[in-house]
Amino acid sequence: MRRDSEVEQQVLRSLKLDSAIAYNEICVEAHGGVVTLRGTALNRFEKSAIYSAARQSPGVCAVVNKVEVKRGRLTIPEHSKNATRAVDRLRPPVLIHPESTSRGW
Repeated sequence: MRRDSEVEQQVLRSLKLDSAIAYNEICVEAHGGVVTLRGTALNRFEKSAIYSAARQSPGVCAVVNKVEVKRGRLTIPEHSKNATRAVDRLRPPVLIHPESTSRGW
């Protein structure tokens, strides 16, 4: 059986490998193979990804998921913002001819 600290480190590694997870906002505690997750997720999909990554980590018998979904304004990770800006620079601008709006297009 793995020590609790080893299980915690393994779960943190698993979270870090998944780029969809903001693992720096997740606290991991292990006791006898039972891992408790605390923190915040951007949405329910990230919360589910956090649970899955923890559950698949070696030494984990069960996961208690106390991660909460953030409420309020949506925040976008900086690396996502940079990727969006790069894609926008590659995309040609869309021009709408003034007559097309009067015809209902």
